[in-house]
Formats: sequence, structure tokens, C-alpha cells
Amino acid sequence: MDMPAKASRPSDGQRALAERLIRGEQPPAHEVVELRASVYIDPLRFERERRAIFGKMPLLLAPSALLPDNNTAITHDGYGVPLIISRNGDGRIHVMANVCRHRGTRLIESTEVVPAKRIICPYHAWTYGSDGALMAIPRADCFPGVDKADRPLMRFPSVESGGFIWFAHDEEADFSGVTALEEDMDAFAMSNLHLYRRRTHHVTSNWKQVMDAFLESYHVQRLHAETIAPFFTDGIAAADFIGPHQRAVVGRADYLSEIDRDDWAALRRVLTYTYAFFPTSILIVSPDYINLLVVMPQTVAPAWSRTSC
Repeated sequence: MDMPAKASRPSDGQRALAERLIRGEQPPAHEVVELRASVYIDPLRFERERRAIFGKMPLLLAPSALLPDNNTAITHDGYGVPLIISRNGDGRIHVMANVCRHRGTRLIESTEVVPAKRIICPYHAWTYGSDGALMAIPRADCFPGVDKADRPLMRFPSVESGGFIWFAHDEEADFSGVTALEEDMDAFAMSNLHLYRRRTHHVTSNWKQVMDAFLESYHVQRLHAETIAPFFTDGIAAADFIGPHQRAVVGRADYLSEIDRDDWAALRRVLTYTYAFFPTSILIVSPDYINLLVVMPQTVAPAWSRTSC
């Protein structure tokens, strides 16, 4: 995603984390913990995770920049349910099943953003609005007693907050952990960004292995030795939590130089913030660009995941 032209100001949490990094504050000592391989490869554990985490908690779908215009929609199949993400004529986001209420036909096939003022079933032309309301039934006289108001597309709980679109399978899902991120995301003007490019990769890996890679900066000097490593100081990072989400910051090699802590643009030039959105999304806010990675678990044996960035 492209950066906005105008910077905002850091949240209190972002500034406090930067201060810890610049002061060279050491994290508390802790013991090394070893994990059994079953944490990653046990199919029964994966099924429990699917029910308790992916079936209950909010999941990130996309940045708001994916649907910048009203009356547009895009499909999303990454979490095992055929979805339509739409923005209606009032600019409100809806997440709905990509399934006609008549015979279950898939309504939208395209994986790109499409106009959606009217979503027309290709089978019998039942027509829905961008909010999922059933607008028209051809030969309605063939369906006595059917009230269009009773046949909207199946809707899922969803929230658009801080420049991101989230949904949940569970009607009772708690989105408070999502809205708690809003102050930090507003500091990056996330809602005003332009989506530059998106790609989908199929990765042979358990979802936790992908997430683990972004929970530390220890690998940067080794793995990225030929690219970005010279810009960063080895092993220097600070992290905290916003609800279930981790927020971390690493410094460029010159981060110890005198920086005006009130100058957000100056801080942004030498600091990279990384957010691990629980359970399966990573946001990397570099000085030059922003990268969002969403991991969507598919199976566990053999393990593979779909990642979109």
C-alpha cells in the first residue's frame, strides 16, 4: 500500500514504544521455551484451533483500500466460506455469503473488484443490492408467499475500523480488540491509503510457523544480509500488546541520532512498526511503504496456508 502524503501524530502507545527503543531499555529476562512439534502438525489441535479461534474470533479480510468506491464488491474464499465483501451506496461495508438464496448458485465469480449496485444471479437472475437485500425475483408470481424482505443474502458480522475490514463467523464475536487498534492505525492515516498491489501465495506451512517469523527481528541480519540488514541494528527491538495484538518497533542504524520525539515524520523515517494482528495477520509499517500479510489456514496434514499481501 502506498504511503499517504501527510503524516499524522503518533498514538501514546507508539511514542512510548519508540522511547523504550531509543533509550535502549532492556526487556525482562526470561527462560527459553521449547515447543513440541505437535503444536504445529497435530491435526486434532488444528481442528480445535479452527473451532475456537477461526470459528469464534474476528478475522481480517482486507484493507479498506481494496474497495475505495461505493457500490463495488469482491469475492473472498480464503477462510473456507464463499464470501462477498461489498461497499454499498452509503459507503458501508457488508460481508455476505456468495450464495443465491434461491438455488445456492455462486453470484460473483471474479476475484477482482466489480460494480455491485446490482448483484444478479447468473442462474435465474434473482437480483440483490450491494447491501445484500433481495431487490427482484423474475416471475415473482411463481413464488407465492415469498417476501423479498425475508430473503436477503446471508450476512456475517463485520466491522470496518482503522482502515481495515474484519468479519467473524460467530454472531456473538467480540470486535473490541479490533476497535482498540484504531488510534494506532489512524496515526498512519491507514484509511486514506491507496492499494498498490495484492498477491496470493500458497505456502506449505502451518499458520503459526508463518506468524512466528514476524514475532522477532533476530533473523534480519542473517536472512536479509544482502538486502535490508545494513539498515537495521541487530537485535534491537521493543514490543508490547494492544489487547491480543502485538505491536513491535525496530530501529534503523541511525536511530540513536537526535530525534524530535514530537516529529512523527522524523520518527517514521528511522523506525519500522510491525503489528501481529491476532490470529493471522501481519502489518509492517516501513518508512517507505506499508505491507499487509494475511494468513488463511487451509489444512494441517500436509500443512498449507494461503497468504495474501
